[in-house]
Amino acid sequence: MRIALVQLPMYFAMDLNVQAICAALGEAKRGGADIAVFSECAVTGFHLVMGNEVNREKIASVIETIGASCRKFGIAALFGGPCYGTDQQELAWNSAILLDSNGELQAVWPKIVFTPSETLAAIFQPGPLESRVTVEILGARIGVLICMEFAGVVGGFNSDHARSLFEKMKPRPTVIFVLGVMDLGSTSKAPELAVKLAREWGIPIVLSNAAEWGGETEGCLGGSLAVNCEGNILAVAKFDAPDIQYFNLDF
Repeated sequence: MRIALVQLPMYFAMDLNVQAICAALGEAKRGGADIAVFSECAVTGFHLVMGNEVNREKIASVIETIGASCRKFGIAALFGGPCYGTDQQELAWNSAILLDSNGELQAVWPKIVFTPSETLAAIFQPGPLESRVTVEILGARIGVLICMEFAGVVGGFNSDHARSLFEKMKPRPTVIFVLGVMDLGSTSKAPELAVKLAREWGIPIVLSNAAEWGGETEGCLGGSLAVNCEGNILAVAKFDAPDIQYFNLDF
């Protein structure tokens, strides 16, 4: 499996984010990737007014548009975006969404653990605990976590917490993707934790993070990372900048 680790700028308008995702899918395919992996909230951007554009019709249209690009370029996509689990659901999930190379929806992983500010904003609702299923695609069985689920505590990283989440993934994954909007700069403990857990579990871990806001300096994050099952770093996307990095995983 050849993976494109895509770190894009985030825009406040959903349409601009979707355009960037679709363009990146084309670039990733030209780079030989079988799947492109984006950050948490890649569709909406991560900001307190993101809920203004979130409704069922809009989200269905977004998934259809990104799916059309998957079909056009022949590439699978894993990206962060809103999704509704049931017709009765009032608020959307903050989700990781998996589309195959035909643009067909394969899985949705809702975010379960919220920060206090996310809870207060009431833009999304947490997903059910039993949603930690793994899915087979491209010869791999993938498990997904979203940002704070990996961190475990606000502003820090907790290996016991992350380990407990890995244990809930059934069947056992052969690779774990963590979609986030988090600081992966030089002082971050996330890369250290990814290396530690990859070695302990014998499972590659891929941290796909958000880059800077489109045209803005406030809220700049960035830095993405892929680690193989021996804890060796396969790819690093630059901190605080748009970037696409490629790497291969064999299963």
